[in-house]
Amino acid sequence: MNDSKYIIRHPYDDRLFSQLIRHLLSFFIAKIMNMKHIHVPYENNDININFEKIYNIHNLIDEKSDNYDIHKLYKDNLIYSAPDENLVGLTCSITRYFDINDIFSSAHIKLMKESYKLNNLNNLNNLNNLNNLNNLNNDNALSNINICLHIRRGDIEQYGSNCGRYTLLTFFIDIIKKIQILLKNKCIFHIYSDSDIKIDIVNNCNIKYNINTDLLTSMNEMIHSDIFIMSIGSNFSHFIGLHTTAIVFLDKDKLKPCFNNNYNIYWSKYKKFISDEVEFKKEICSRFIPLDS
Repeated sequence: MNDSKYIIRHPYDDRLFSQLIRHLLSFFIAKIMNMKHIHVPYENNDININFEKIYNIHNLIDEKSDNYDIHKLYKDNLIYSAPDENLVGLTCSITRYFDINDIFSSAHIKLMKESYKLNNLNNLNNLNNLNNLNNLNNDNALSNINICLHIRRGDIEQYGSNCGRYTLLTFFIDIIKKIQILLKNKCIFHIYSDSDIKIDIVNNCNIKYNINTDLLTSMNEMIHSDIFIMSIGSNFSHFIGLHTTAIVFLDKDKLKPCFNNNYNIYWSKYKKFISDEVEFKKEICSRFIPLDS
């Protein structure tokens, strides 16, 4: 990397948010290294379209590949590209890697949020599903607090709990019950998943299900939640977690070292992601429960 002048996103055929995270990783590493980032449009044009729907991409692109002979830059060793696991130090072969909090520093997060366009889209079909998001009045105890849970299934369903990216339903049920008690049931739980999910809680729990709803609408709603329970290992969850001002919580059990969860451990070190339940409860009390309650 030291002799290179340019960085490009490592080419993969992957889904939207994995591609966006890959772009952000390489773009911000280029900033750290004082190198120029060259954006190569995605082969799947739907990703290009959604990239521009989500962001003002001019803020997150230095140059486009049309202005360069990428093959010649590779041949002359002037351009660098590496898989995510190399960039973030998850393989032993790399000598230079980057801390998650350096890549997503406060300045970089600020740039991402300033570039994010969907805040201004008031016509998103399902935005009203959340009751007055981030509109808590001064008496927090009288307000409904919106808790969004992203339960990833889809392509990892076949692997079940053996997969580092598969967070068990028991984790989500347990944390719903604990939040419900802590907030005295003055909250609404919004379940988002790409698979049919049912939470079996017999007491009076206000749960709204958003199953296979529009991807960008769901993302925007979760970003604007008050508390976000993520599926660690899902780049969709990671993306939301980076953009939200909500309290973000993840399952600590998915951080136990094993052959397929080093990526989880790396992401869990992001400064705003909480894995300790005691710390999580303290944060909820600090933000939402009046001192005289």
